[in-house]
Amino acid sequence: SFALGIAIGVAGGLLMAVLLPRGIEYSPMWRGGWLFCLAAVMMKGFGDTKFNGAAALAVLIHCVVAVRSWGPDVSKKVSATFTEVWNHLAQPLLFGLVGTQVQVNQLKGKELLISLAILAVSLTWRLCVTFIAVGGAGLQKKERLFVAVGWLPKATVQASIG
Repeated sequence: SFALGIAIGVAGGLLMAVLLPRGIEYSPMWRGGWLFCLAAVMMKGFGDTKFNGAAALAVLIHCVVAVRSWGPDVSKKVSATFTEVWNHLAQPLLFGLVGTQVQVNQLKGKELLISLAILAVSLTWRLCVTFIAVGGAGLQKKERLFVAVGWLPKATVQASIG
């Protein structure tokens, strides 16, 4: 699985380097779209086999190989394009989808109370640990608290992706 992911990733990256070579000017959206489409094909293709662990590795490697072949100027533009798409399209959709998957009305009373208690304890723990972790950054107490509160929803999105 590991070797297959590397091999497919390198092949995909080289394919991107040949299809969209460095010397020819393509829009960053075009290059990013091709990277995304090939990544989707790899994820779907590996997802239907017993080598689904190789999919993420292949996607990561194909992007690295392609971007390295395009050079730093092009890679910065493609990265900026992905950042815009993430901030204005994918992230709002992800937050919306996470919200629709939570069905609190199907929990029984005792389950709901236990769930809320676990959530309260874990969020309090995360708040305290984050507050302590940013202590060495030279921030004031109010700023440390702001960072700790700001990082609370981060785990929800990470859990939905992973």
